[in-house]
Amino acid sequence: MNSEYNITFNDTMHSTRRINKGMLIVLVLNGSLSVEQGYTSTIYPKGEIFIINHNETYQFKELADCYYISIHILQNYLQMTLSEDIGKYFILKGKKLQDTIYQQLGHTIAKIGTVFIRKGRFHQLYIAQQMIDLLFIIIRYIPTKEEPTTIVKNKDKRIAAVCDYIKHYYSEPITLNEVADHFDVSVSYLSRKFKQQVGIGFTHYINQIRLEHAKDDLLHTQLTVTQIAFKNGFNSSNLLIKYFRQEMKQTPSEYRKQSHESRRYTTLEHIKEPHNYQKYLYYLSLFINQNMDNIVHSPEAQKVINVQLKSSNKVLTPIKQVVQIGTLDNLLVERYKQQLNEIERDMGVSHIIIKDPIFVGGLNQTYMDSDEQIPHVHPYMHIDESLNYLMMKGIALGIELVPPQSAFQFKQYFKELKQLIKHMCNVYTHQTALQLVIYIQSGDKQQFLDISKLFKAYFVEVKMILNIPVLDLAHLDQDIDCYLELIDGVAFSANQNDVIDLQSLESEQFNLAEKHIQQQIRQLKHYLQSRQRTLSFTLLNWNTLTGNTNLTNGEYFRAGIIFEQLLQINHEIDYIGYWLNFEIHQAFNSDARPSQVGGIELYHQFDAKRPAYFTSMFYKRLFKQIMYQCDYCLVVGDKAHFQLVLWDAEHYNPYFITKNGRQQLNHSEYQINIRDMDAGKYKVKHLTLDKNNGALYKIWQQYNTTHGMDQETIDYVNRITYPQLKVNEVEVLSFFTYHIKLTTNAIHIIEFKKYI
Repeated sequence: MNSEYNITFNDTMHSTRRINKGMLIVLVLNGSLSVEQGYTSTIYPKGEIFIINHNETYQFKELADCYYISIHILQNYLQMTLSEDIGKYFILKGKKLQDTIYQQLGHTIAKIGTVFIRKGRFHQLYIAQQMIDLLFIIIRYIPTKEEPTTIVKNKDKRIAAVCDYIKHYYSEPITLNEVADHFDVSVSYLSRKFKQQVGIGFTHYINQIRLEHAKDDLLHTQLTVTQIAFKNGFNSSNLLIKYFRQEMKQTPSEYRKQSHESRRYTTLEHIKEPHNYQKYLYYLSLFINQNMDNIVHSPEAQKVINVQLKSSNKVLTPIKQVVQIGTLDNLLVERYKQQLNEIERDMGVSHIIIKDPIFVGGLNQTYMDSDEQIPHVHPYMHIDESLNYLMMKGIALGIELVPPQSAFQFKQYFKELKQLIKHMCNVYTHQTALQLVIYIQSGDKQQFLDISKLFKAYFVEVKMILNIPVLDLAHLDQDIDCYLELIDGVAFSANQNDVIDLQSLESEQFNLAEKHIQQQIRQLKHYLQSRQRTLSFTLLNWNTLTGNTNLTNGEYFRAGIIFEQLLQINHEIDYIGYWLNFEIHQAFNSDARPSQVGGIELYHQFDAKRPAYFTSMFYKRLFKQIMYQCDYCLVVGDKAHFQLVLWDAEHYNPYFITKNGRQQLNHSEYQINIRDMDAGKYKVKHLTLDKNNGALYKIWQQYNTTHGMDQETIDYVNRITYPQLKVNEVEVLSFFTYHIKLTTNAIHIIEFKKYI
């Protein structure tokens, strides 16, 4: 017999009423099992898991075609490993437990049972490992309450000492008078208080302790009934038989014979009917999920968040997306157009931005000679299709203008710009059909005024934005003052990487970088407030901390950092800019650093979505009304339909991930206690964006080759690079506990919807 645990199948030992010593975990594999626990009776159907706690009285009754596995973790092992929890009752109710935890529990029990039956070379080592996982799940996630027999007003600690005394001296004659005298209390007080706190009378308790030891001797020794009686404190064998009949409804000899017969069928050292174990293996296999994640438990205690659901006047503000596409004719590329369609669907697009069509190029303005009265080819034909697409989608066109400073060059520039605008206006029936957002980077007020008048002469829906690529907070008056009456908003750039020296180990710089974008926004806002102006803000080119090489940029997963930035600035800015994809961004990158450092791209190559895409998608799906908020947790919505959001935003040197490596245990475990929920049944959807679910670089590197990826591989990579979704249902009274494992810079959204 194992000194730590026993694994049995349909053990008839459980069919007689007994007091459990240790912890008994049972999984019903098939049929139904009727269980009496104390004074209550419950029928557990197939798939149910239940726990018989230490010192709990129970009895099993197998119903039709019932198969079950029981794992008995012995008391001495529990005392050694769970000394702090040995006095607690575990309350395992599947409908009120998180579905993934319940599945993991059944999965682990089934693996233990399967390996125990098959008995491979290292089965004992494997079972020991799985047993630790099983205990970890129970201790970590199963709700507990104090042992019922100890929940008494005016509890006398001496009663516990009396129980220990009886457990130690049970084999000797023990009387109530002697024990009362030993503990210096009156006989009547001890008798009354003992029954009050323990739940049964003094003599009954002694006999139960003696009976449990007698049962063990009947099963595991060759001693006679008389020898067992005297060994365990009974005055005669008749007294043992009397109490045994009262408790077990059979004699000690009958119990020994029945148990030995049962064990011939239920212990695998003496298999008499092997075909039965084929059935057990089959039923066990139904509970083993090959896709179940391996258990990686944190040695740290869970962080507990107590969430109180209540309405507030705080709300999340939507942030409109601005997508930079380089040149307008990029919308003729079907793949790029499809990417924009997906962005519009998943997070919305306010407007796209193209680079200066005159200064940068991209427009074919060469006139072709023709003998036709009206030539069938004109210089702007190739952009008309792009404009039609934008109007069909209701997406505005943003144009980034960088007019030349020279008066001579500006004259020609203005002429070409007017020609383009005139065509754009005349090709459409209504002036309001196309909405324009003009980003002007100019140091000359007159130029700005001329361009503004030009656009407004042809279009009604025009917004003029002053574009300041490098925000000099010390000279804002010089950069903005003269334009205040001419503009509708300000666009600027802010990048955490600009204030970081990645070769330095100094940690304070990372704290400064974390607040860099917010500080830029707030100082700009403070300046405008001092001028009594309210303008829209566009954070055009921006980035959070990332690596400055392709490797460190790819390995540094930062969805949580981006998400936190969106939460921090959602009340401060109106528009936020992204590059459509890596290819376009790279083509227009004038920085010595990799393009990924200078801005955030939504797609990599071959339509592969970057984590920033899913991060923005997550933010977009959040409800507006805030019910609870702390540094890393947010609850939005209402009581009938709400979202619980948990994220990690850890700023650390990206070089550490490649030079020192990140450990597998680098995660935190959270216990979320949600209070004041409306009672009822809820549908729960759990979305996870982390390095294993939605991180492109890890998958890309796994499938990339010296000569790249073929189409089949590309399609597969794009299919599997997506946030994880789990769906289940839970019954809630008013309080619900949810457990989450949060890896570095991950985001979790758990959505609760109450059924009507």
